[in-house]
Amino acid sequence: MGIINMSTLKPLDEKAIIKAAKKTQAIVTAENGSIIGGLGEGVGVILAENVSSALVKVGIEDEFNQSARVIGETKDDLMIHHGLTAEDLAVAVKKCVAKRDKLKLYRKFM
Repeated sequence: MGIINMSTLKPLDEKAIIKAAKKTQAIVTAENGSIIGGLGEGVGVILAENVSSALVKVGIEDEFNQSARVIGETKDDLMIHHGLTAEDLAVAVKKCVAKRDKLKLYRKFM
């Protein structure tokens, strides 16, 4: 288990992603932007081309991104609205581990 701080989308640190995927077989991406065309998709392409790993993307779903003034009074309201809180990330990690375990079980019977 670990955290990789991806400070840029281009270029993505392919070596770090592949190393983490081989180690854990479970990757969760978290971004405060759209998951469409974002970090999660970039990581997904790297995984598809290099290593089998479960992937869960956390970020803004396919919707117009609101400002905190529209949703509520604070930045926290916006994070809650888009599912970007620490609790949401913990749920995503559990979901990813379950996907990984399901993949392992599936591979056993192939």
